Order: sequence, then C-alpha cells, then structure tokens
Amino acid sequence: MFKKIFFALLATLTIKIAVADTCLSNQMTLPDGSCVDAKFSVTTTSDMPDNTTFKFYLSAQGTFYIDWGEGNNTPAEIIPHDNTTETLYSHTYTTGGEKIIRFGGVATKYKSGYNNTIRFGYTSTADDSTPQFISAINGSLGEMFPTLDTTYNNIPGFSHAFARTKIATVPETLFSGIHDSTPYMFQATFSYSSISTIPANLFRDITEPAQGLFNSTFIATTSLHTIPSTLFHNVHGSANNMFQNTFRQSGLTSIPPELFQTITGSATNLFDATFLGCRITSIPDNLFPGITNVGTRQFGNTFSSNSLLTGYIPPSLFSGLNNSGLDTTNLMQNIFASCPNLATTCPPGTVQFITGYEDYWGGHVSCVEEDMVCNAGQYLPAHGYECTTCPRNNYCPGGTYQYSENQTSGLTQCPNSLQSPIGMSSANQCGRVLHLGDDVVYLHSTKKTQHALHIDMDGDGTADFFGNMTTTETPMSYGTTRKLKIWLNNTTYFVYDDSAELNE
Repeated sequence: MFKKIFFALLATLTIKIAVADTCLSNQMTLPDGSCVDAKFSVTTTSDMPDNTTFKFYLSAQGTFYIDWGEGNNTPAEIIPHDNTTETLYSHTYTTGGEKIIRFGGVATKYKSGYNNTIRFGYTSTADDSTPQFISAINGSLGEMFPTLDTTYNNIPGFSHAFARTKIATVPETLFSGIHDSTPYMFQATFSYSSISTIPANLFRDITEPAQGLFNSTFIATTSLHTIPSTLFHNVHGSANNMFQNTFRQSGLTSIPPELFQTITGSATNLFDATFLGCRITSIPDNLFPGITNVGTRQFGNTFSSNSLLTGYIPPSLFSGLNNSGLDTTNLMQNIFASCPNLATTCPPGTVQFITGYEDYWGGHVSCVEEDMVCNAGQYLPAHGYECTTCPRNNYCPGGTYQYSENQTSGLTQCPNSLQSPIGMSSANQCGRVLHLGDDVVYLHSTKKTQHALHIDMDGDGTADFFGNMTTTETPMSYGTTRKLKIWLNNTTYFVYDDSAELNE
C-alpha cells in the first residue's frame, strides 16, 4: 500500500514538472501547470536584507499574476482583484538579495478620478521601505493596464508608481499603448527616484492634456541632468497644473528649446514651479511658442531658486503671449526669484528689450544685440529681437541695423506697385505675378538666367518682366511643389522665381 501511494505521488510530480518545462522564458507557470505571459518586472537590489517584506498597491480590477522570483519552480500567485479599491499585496523573503519579480494579467476597469493603478513608491499615506530595494524595472505596464476607452474610469493612472525607488533608467515601452489621459495621471511617478535617463518616447501615446498630467512627475530626481526634447511632443493643448513642479529640485542643467513646442493656449498654474531649484545655467529662446493667452500663476516660480542661472532673459521667451486687455496680476509671480546670477543690467553691446513683464522679474532684464547683422532678404522690425524674412511686395538688401523700439530697418516697398515673393533683396526682383490656378510664379524686372520666360506687358516687342528658367526640376515659387514646364528646342525647362530657392 505504501509503495502505491509513493509511486502515485511521484507520477503526479513528474507530470507537473513536465508541464512547467513547456513555459517560455517570458512566461510564468501557474499552480495548475499552465503558462501565462510576464509583461512587466521589478528587480530588487542585491543588498535587500533577509526577511524583507516587499509591498505594492493595486487598484485596477482584473485577474493578475505574480512570480515573486523565489525560483525552485515556485508557481506564480493568482490575484483575482474584483474591485477598484487600492489594496496592499506583499511577500516576505526569507533570503534577501536580488530578485526578479514578474507581473502578468490585464485590467478590466480602473478607479475613477485620482488613480493609482499600481504603485511601488512612497506616498504620504503609505510610507514603507519597499522603494529603496527596487533597482530596475522592465517591460510594459501598458500591456497590463491598457486604455479601455476614453472615459476617466477606463484610463489608468500612475501617481507615485516609482517614487523613491533606486531605478536609474526607464524602458521606452513602459507606457506603450496607453493613450488619452486622466487628471494627475503621472503625478510624482518618478519623484525622488534615482532616475538619470528618460527615453524620448516615454509618453509617445499620450496626446490629450489633463489637469495635473505631469505634476511633480520628476520632482527631486537629483541624478537627472538632461531630458529629451521630444518628451511631450505628442501632447497638444494645455490644462491647469499640467507642468506644475514637473522638474522641481531635479538635477537638470539644461532645457531643450523644443520641449514645449506643442503646448498651446493658457491655464492656471500651467508652468508653476516647473524648474524651481534646478541647476540650469541658461534659458533657451522661444521656450513657450504656443502660449498665447494669460492664466493665473501661469508662470509662477517657473525658474525661481536657480542659483546657477546666468545671462539675461531671452527676448523671445514670451513672444507669443498676448496680454492685451487681460489681467496679468499673478501671471509671473516670483518667476525669477532667488536667481542671484541672472543679469539685472544688459552687458556691453546689448540694450534692454522691454517686454512689458518687467514688474514680475525682480529687477532682472531681457536684452538684445545693439547692432544686428541681417542677411540679404531679411530686415529688422521695430521692437524686434531678431532679423526677419522680407515679406511679399518688398525687398530687403540686408546689412547691420541698430535696435529700435519704434523704427523698422532694412525694409523697402517695391516701386510702382510692383510685387515680389518673400525673401527678396533687390528692387530688380520686384515685378508682376503670373497666376496658374491656385499657384503663382513671380516675374522679375531683370533677366537672371540665360534662358528665361519673357513677358511683354505693353506690346512694344520688348520684354518687361522675366521668369527664371532651368533644366533642373524646380518648383515655381516658395511654398509650393507645383512646377511650370516649358519645352524649348527639345529641352524641358522649369520656370521659377527667386523665392523657390528658399524651399531648400
């Protein structure tokens, strides 16, 4: 009888091991011997002590699987989470050290509003030691917690997910497949962590603005020195508190000029304290090109407490902002407070550029070059901080011009009501316009190319205006891809005006 029981148990054990061996390396073995995909993993530090209890919090509804990384063919734990209440799950390791904890499953519903879908990090209500023992993360949370639809309770959120962890890098796939947005979706996600590198496409599928979307996302990440210019490029528009404290007290030393190029409109606290207390040394030109309207504390404390910030405030920093007739009382409160090395006078060779926001700047100034060199085809507008392309029906020879609050330099209107394309530098480039459907080609007063289209306006047999011709395939004019062909002596020519060269 004893022998029969023994062999029966052995047979059962042998069968289970055989089933487990069929699981792939990216899969976990369940208690019944079946396999399930591992979609995300956490690696603990090598110095995690014995008897450590590893904790995480889950609020998403669904069936999930966890391989705690104990080895010895230990099957994954099944978590049937049938509600959206944030619930603590834990596991105590008798033997510490590095563990790879793998997660699988997929969510079917999320908590409405402020949403901690899954969280390993610290919050004010749940202070524990787990974050300090997380050294790396891999895989995709997006595969476990996808966007179900566009309503708030069907979009995941990752507030404080990896706060105070020791992760240095983040997989580019971490949020892949998660689209749309929900309020405070990435609030403090990586705050106080050891992150030093951010992948350019981390938020590539996040396209909609939301209140507090990136509030405090990277606050106090002191190892983070640079950020990719395209980090937020798929997000269009703005919302209240969207970039409040985003990089506050981080180790940032520079800001990419294109960082906010798709952020438009206005909102309360939009850039409040975004770069407060960083280590940036300069502010890039035209950092906020799409911000055209005024919002309360929209730029409150944005750059304050940057002790390494030097030079003067770029004149283009708020060039798109229209404050006409609007209340700007709290627009830029303390924006440059406690920036002791930021210029309060303009250096030699420059003059102060008046923006109208100086009352908020605590004595700091914006400056422009006193003498600006404009290329042929450019001019210097009144109250201009840079040379600008010559507009249509004018010509701009280029030269050195002195900054003026009221006077435009280097811009001359075409004589005799003649017309010209943009970017012209000579009166000889003024002429008439040949209309071809919705496109035009400008005819110049002087012949430029050996072969040219001759136009006799007064019927005296002499050409009055000319269209350039070349055997190289060339668009007719700036801003169009259409081409005008002429066949001459078995050769194909393309008619164009001088502005076509600007297409290059």
